[in-house]
Amino acid sequence: LGMLAAWDLEPLWGALGDLDVDVLLVAGALDRAVPLAQQRAAAARLPRARLLQLPGVGHLLHEERPDRVGAHLREPSAPTGASDVER
Repeated sequence: LGMLAAWDLEPLWGALGDLDVDVLLVAGALDRAVPLAQQRAAAARLPRARLLQLPGVGHLLHEERPDRVGAHLREPSAPTGASDVER
């Protein structure tokens, strides 16, 4: 926890706009560790981002529903029950 508390994310936050690649952000609708507002803010800084919200899962969505997360990683445009989130 000490390591997490000492992270300085400002350089990363400032550099997000420089990423010129497609980025898929997958958010858990019940995530209380990283609120959806923060995820929207990150997506807004990324020029080619798509933010998906998976209903019914929290912060560890890759462990809670690996099937749904995996489906998006294999085929990001495939409809698997996730909904796009407005930026």
